[in-house]
Amino acid sequence: MQAFYRDVLGLSPIDEDPDPALHEPGVDWAAFDAGGMRLELFGTPDIEPVERDRVAVVPAFRVEGLDAVVDRLQARGVVFTERGREAWGAYANLHDPDGNLLNLYEPDA
Repeated sequence: MQAFYRDVLGLSPIDEDPDPALHEPGVDWAAFDAGGMRLELFGTPDIEPVERDRVAVVPAFRVEGLDAVVDRLQARGVVFTERGREAWGAYANLHDPDGNLLNLYEPDA
């Protein structure tokens, strides 16, 4: 989980130890600096896996230079499931190694 967000997406890990009674850093918990925001990922046994065709929430990352970002990530092995253009700009969708849908987008200027 941590390696994909750190090594492939390029987010900076936050070296912090959460409550050791709940999570183990790098195993079922990780935190990242996502450009002025904090992104925390954690596992929980209380939630059933979501069916791939029924996604309730999709984290979206606004990027500059979407084509260059897609090229960089493809060179690191990322497979994009969808790319498109809407009236507001362009987007590209991918799944992380756990199957979570992620969206990258660049609005038109």
